[in-house]
Amino acid sequence: MNGPAGGCGPRYARGGLRADHEGRVPASVAGPRRQIVGLRPAEAYASNVHHDRVRAHYDLASPHYRALWGVHIHHGYWETGDESKERAQEKLVELLARTAEVRPGMRVLDVGCGIGGSCVQLTRDRGAQVTGITLSPVQAAMARELAAERRVAIEVRVMDAHAMTFRAEGAPPFDRIWSIEALSHLSDQHAFFLEVPRLLAPDGRVAVIDWFEAEGLTAERRARYVDPIRRGMLTPNMTTMGRYVAFLEEAGLRVTVREDLSERVRRTWDLTIEMLRDRSLWALALAHGPEFVEFLRAFRAMRRGYASGALRYGMLVAER
Repeated sequence: MNGPAGGCGPRYARGGLRADHEGRVPASVAGPRRQIVGLRPAEAYASNVHHDRVRAHYDLASPHYRALWGVHIHHGYWETGDESKERAQEKLVELLARTAEVRPGMRVLDVGCGIGGSCVQLTRDRGAQVTGITLSPVQAAMARELAAERRVAIEVRVMDAHAMTFRAEGAPPFDRIWSIEALSHLSDQHAFFLEVPRLLAPDGRVAVIDWFEAEGLTAERRARYVDPIRRGMLTPNMTTMGRYVAFLEEAGLRVTVREDLSERVRRTWDLTIEMLRDRSLWALALAHGPEFVEFLRAFRAMRRGYASGALRYGMLVAER
């Protein structure tokens, strides 16, 4: 495991961006605020506030996540049990790429691209032409730097998944729309999936891996096991895999793969718990306020969620 961030602060120096003490970056680089079509004014305001919190969190925390996790800010996938954390994370990307049949020359949109790990891997190993989008200007700068370090060509844009501008720009459609552990942050997954077919090529596919609430939870189990994750991980609208399937089908897409990966990924949180023993990480969290502290507490909530069966981790692929 990589150590905690230690001296990393809210500035991402090499990327040239500076966040304030709450993790905010200047509006000139933060991207436009958006409103989801069909939301009432109060709902739209709440949606914008949530997305601002997500942006601020990742602007502040992404340099620390790089130190903790490496270039992939997502679960690992263990096949043999002997893989390192980093190799397990790469294997998760390989699994989704193989299942979605990502091939050389394909145009891939990575929604919620983080610091560019999947973008770089898909370009390097699959020969894809990848565009990544993220809410966070800090993440975008880190992703561009990673691509430069690895000598691969990717496009990374600061863009809200609820306000994608590709059609307005006349961009060609994407062969694959890809997302790992990002859609659970959205204010309205339903609205996102309805937009997806407008961006897909005629034979395009959607490839998603995400966290899910287990089907059929009682209110008591949801409150005990899922709600702490929603609060700490900034995923207030995390839902079931069945709901994603319904959203995809309503958008006119046919789900071809639905697979629960929970048992292959849950070791992620056994390893992550080791980080909580480092006092410097807690000192960092306390310096940045209660939201960061709640995030660290959610590490244990993730482990409890998997152990209880209330939290699931799944993969979906759908096509026209």
